[in-house]
Amino acid sequence: MDMQKNLIDRVAMGDMFRRKASTLPHLDAVVEFREGTRRCLSHRQFNESLNRVAHMLRSLGIQPGDRVALAGPNSIEFEQVIYRCMKGGFVVIPLNHLQGREDLVYTINHCSAKVVIVEDSLADKFDGIKSDLDSAEHWINMVVTGCSVSSHYLDFQTAINNASAEEVIDVVIKGRDPLQILYTSGTTSKPKGVETSHLALFMNTLAAIIELGVEPKMTGSSRYGLYVGVRN
Repeated sequence: MDMQKNLIDRVAMGDMFRRKASTLPHLDAVVEFREGTRRCLSHRQFNESLNRVAHMLRSLGIQPGDRVALAGPNSIEFEQVIYRCMKGGFVVIPLNHLQGREDLVYTINHCSAKVVIVEDSLADKFDGIKSDLDSAEHWINMVVTGCSVSSHYLDFQTAINNASAEEVIDVVIKGRDPLQILYTSGTTSKPKGVETSHLALFMNTLAAIIELGVEPKMTGSSRYGLYVGVRN
């Protein structure tokens, strides 16, 4: 498929970050309050961070369509991983870190995740299931609380700081390509994976904007728990 034609025609959620970085580079994109401190990234900074995460994962051999499992409470780092999957063509699986060992092992193995990214406060819990995972090749630690972690974890911030911030435009993405897999709670049976495509999430976001009457420069809680500036 022609790359330039794909960039023009496609519905890909990651493209909105590239466009916002171009049109409104200095306005707030994401805001987090952590321990009384306001942390913020502009559209330009956020887009560059997403590019770095995508390039970092590609350097590990992760290809479009590969699964990336993610566990952690709400944080800017959590958002960076979620949204970089949108840019790199990867499929993200947000894990319910409150689940028990058996369900976590089942979920990660069922989706064949090649990468497991966890917040440092959860590292010990996931170390306990590492030997039971079939497909996980890389383990990455997001430092949020400052907890010590095992040496087999790749440090998230160090890895992305060493990666390129160049725009990711060499990936063909189609609107119906899977973007994420959300697993059900598994109350009556094993958790079931529900795929969401780029097009589905785009339409869901658009419907929410219309229904809620979102206007330029409003700030609201995002679906993943941070505060995202809506800037038109």
